Amino acid sequence: TYAFGIGVTTVTWIVSDGVGNTASCEQTVTVKATGNCSSKLLTDFNSGFSPNGDGIADTLVIEGLEDYKNNVVKIYDLSQRLLFSAHYGGPGDGWDGTHKGSRVPVGSYVCVIDYNEPELGHQTKMIYVNY
Repeated sequence: TYAFGIGVTTVTWIVSDGVGNTASCEQTVTVKATGNCSSKLLTDFNSGFSPNGDGIADTLVIEGLEDYKNNVVKIYDLSQRLLFSAHYGGPGDGWDGTHKGSRVPVGSYVCVIDYNEPELGHQTKMIYVNY
């Protein structure tokens, strides 16, 4: 889970594969407040999931998002390539960790939720896929 306040902070990314190799890098992130920052957005969001077919956390679940009837969920890789875009009507509509029929690699992805509602813009969160 990533929680940033307004300002500048440094984030350390650590990536590992299934055989014990790891790599890390640091990135400076600037967080700016825009729009109505007092709006309460979603609070129950599984930021990590494992779409391995075992029936446990196999899709990205965003509880309560179905209440926003015009929503669109978009998933991007860290190169800003769009991997998934769809309306979320409930857990059955959650992203299953695939792109063009294949599983995406283990790692971090960006989830953008467009509420498409008056007074609500969008919400962006980092998510992590692991098998």
